Amino acid sequence: MKKKIDVMIVGAQKAGTTSLLRYLGEHPACKSHHQKEFAYFLTPKWYEQDYNNAYEKYFTNLSPKDTDLLLAKSATLYMSEEGISHLQSHNPACKIIFILRNPIDRAYSSYLMEKNAGTVNFEFDHIGEIIEQKSGWEYRIFIEFGIYFSQLKTIYKYFSTDQVKVIIYNDLKNDSLLLCKEIFTWLRIDNQFCPQTDIKHNTTFKNFSSVYSKTVSHFLNQNNPIRKLISTLIKSRNNYKYGNLLEQLNKSKKTFDGMNVKARIALSDFYKPYNLELSKIIDRDLSFWDEGKEQEI
Repeated sequence: MKKKIDVMIVGAQKAGTTSLLRYLGEHPACKSHHQKEFAYFLTPKWYEQDYNNAYEKYFTNLSPKDTDLLLAKSATLYMSEEGISHLQSHNPACKIIFILRNPIDRAYSSYLMEKNAGTVNFEFDHIGEIIEQKSGWEYRIFIEFGIYFSQLKTIYKYFSTDQVKVIIYNDLKNDSLLLCKEIFTWLRIDNQFCPQTDIKHNTTFKNFSSVYSKTVSHFLNQNNPIRKLISTLIKSRNNYKYGNLLEQLNKSKKTFDGMNVKARIALSDFYKPYNLELSKIIDRDLSFWDEGKEQEI
């Protein structure tokens, strides 16, 4: 058996998980994958295979020592109880990091990501209609992904509270270095190391072309026959580099406008009771989530 995952960032989606993965992965006592996501526990076709196959794809070229902490990130794993259960079976001693972003702004950032990919065809000021539907993929990824108290309870079914580090996104945004040092202390590794926290990863910018976005998304789909053919010619652990390059070619440096007041009010009214329950679980006042808008989307 290859070395097991020691630390897993399980979410939340669009809450700075990629940046934190990169920062923590710079530590000499950590080894982390270069791909954006470690899909092994979340994807049945992966989990049904031997773990050594996933290790070969994500970590072999890193050559981690037994003393290194193996760090991975799957930004939507917190939404899958089956995936969390798989992780617990894989390593009951695994440490869990869960970043919580204001669910209002997380929803908008998720929407912008999907809009860039050409998968949504409604304007965000209609989000109230999605809330009322209480079903469908739009409700799940834009709304349900932000009901953190329920997801945290699921995590606590499989991992003890001292194994779970709950982080508020604002703390990551306001002082990333201080937060990283706090995590290093929690992981019992040198907390004097300073990663390059001035670099932001996976920031959402407008795409130049929606047609290009849809074409690339179709090409990168795992079931695309052309991609399957290319994957037989290129080592699978390097495929992500070419996908990232294709996506980056379409990125401008222009940011999106903020959400309108109508959408913010609808989301605020919906999330308030859930945020209150979350506050009780993590023993932290989250009322500031209702008071203002984050600057980064």
